[in-house]
Amino acid sequence: MTIQKKFAKFTKLAATSTGHPIAFLSALGIVILRAASGPIFKFGDTWQLVINTGTTIITFLMVFLIQNSQNRDTAALQLNNHRLKPVGWYYGLKVRIRVA
Repeated sequence: MTIQKKFAKFTKLAATSTGHPIAFLSALGIVILRAASGPIFKFGDTWQLVINTGTTIITFLMVFLIQNSQNRDTAALQLNNHRLKPVGWYYGLKVRIRVA
């Protein structure tokens, strides 16, 4: 298996799992735990640095994951557009859509 196929498989899995309700509930739980832990750590610099660093790294990686998903969706849409066959007397007025 090539690295491109491995990457595609990984990104599909990552996009599916990060879009799942459990991922949202996990993120919500982290936010609640962080808010609750603030007074314990006296809202210190390290407490702030940990969450800022974590969210920055996750956001950076998610940008590339979203871009990969958009590229795959666009490629699939382009393939479907090429399958449209013009019919009738006016090109573009009527089209027949063949669902594969």
